[in-house]
Amino acid sequence: MACVSAPDLPSGSPLRISASGFMAYLDCPSLFGARLDGKYGAESLASFRGALAHAVFARHLEGGEIADHEFDNVCRRAIGGSVINYKMANLGLGITGVRETIAEVGEMYQRFKKLPSDGFRSSEVHLEVGFGDDVTLLGRIDAVYDDAGGGVRLVDWKSGDLGSVGQQLNFYALLWWKGTGSVPETIEAFSVQSGEQFRAHPTVADVQATAAQVAELVRTIRHSEEANEPLGRVPGMYCQYCPILSECSEGQAAARVASA
Repeated sequence: MACVSAPDLPSGSPLRISASGFMAYLDCPSLFGARLDGKYGAESLASFRGALAHAVFARHLEGGEIADHEFDNVCRRAIGGSVINYKMANLGLGITGVRETIAEVGEMYQRFKKLPSDGFRSSEVHLEVGFGDDVTLLGRIDAVYDDAGGGVRLVDWKSGDLGSVGQQLNFYALLWWKGTGSVPETIEAFSVQSGEQFRAHPTVADVQATAAQVAELVRTIRHSEEANEPLGRVPGMYCQYCPILSECSEGQAAARVASA
């Protein structure tokens, strides 16, 4: 297989780019800048439900099927022993809210456990790799499988609608290449809620294109730092959830349209 080349990048202060941060940059550079400043949108019930569902899916893959009579306790242990508890606290969920969320995750789990597990390697694989000087790429791959065509298959579980996932999965392919030296055979996203599926076979050219996008992100941030110029703003449907909406007139206009 042809080699993926790493682009030349300007040096600067340490920069960490996650999969979610990369997607935020593609939506709006200023949204990524807000994340660099530690500003995030308000916690959501969907995020809490998704985090709990992912913990349950990982528990199933690593430890086997969860019996019906054990499911509630498994969920409560997952909540109490992880960052999910922090999400719950920020939402102010009471006993009823937690119980309803566990029931919703239980419905997703009934669908999830019917999925084939052939070739399963590991779940919740955390990758953290260098991308030139001072730049680190990081992400968590929900599950890794041996692919039928050789190589590996990277899978991302979704607890809501599938949405546009191609670029996020290509970022995971870039992470995998940087971490292992090989391009994954298959990248896949599956919505346990709706049954939607996305699957692709990334090429060296795909990974190279994603590396170029990440390099553009780095150069944009470095230029903003050196020139003391604000990052660009790209209004869209996502603006209504933006943590810096109060200081962005373009985003406020987009949010009014989205909520109309």
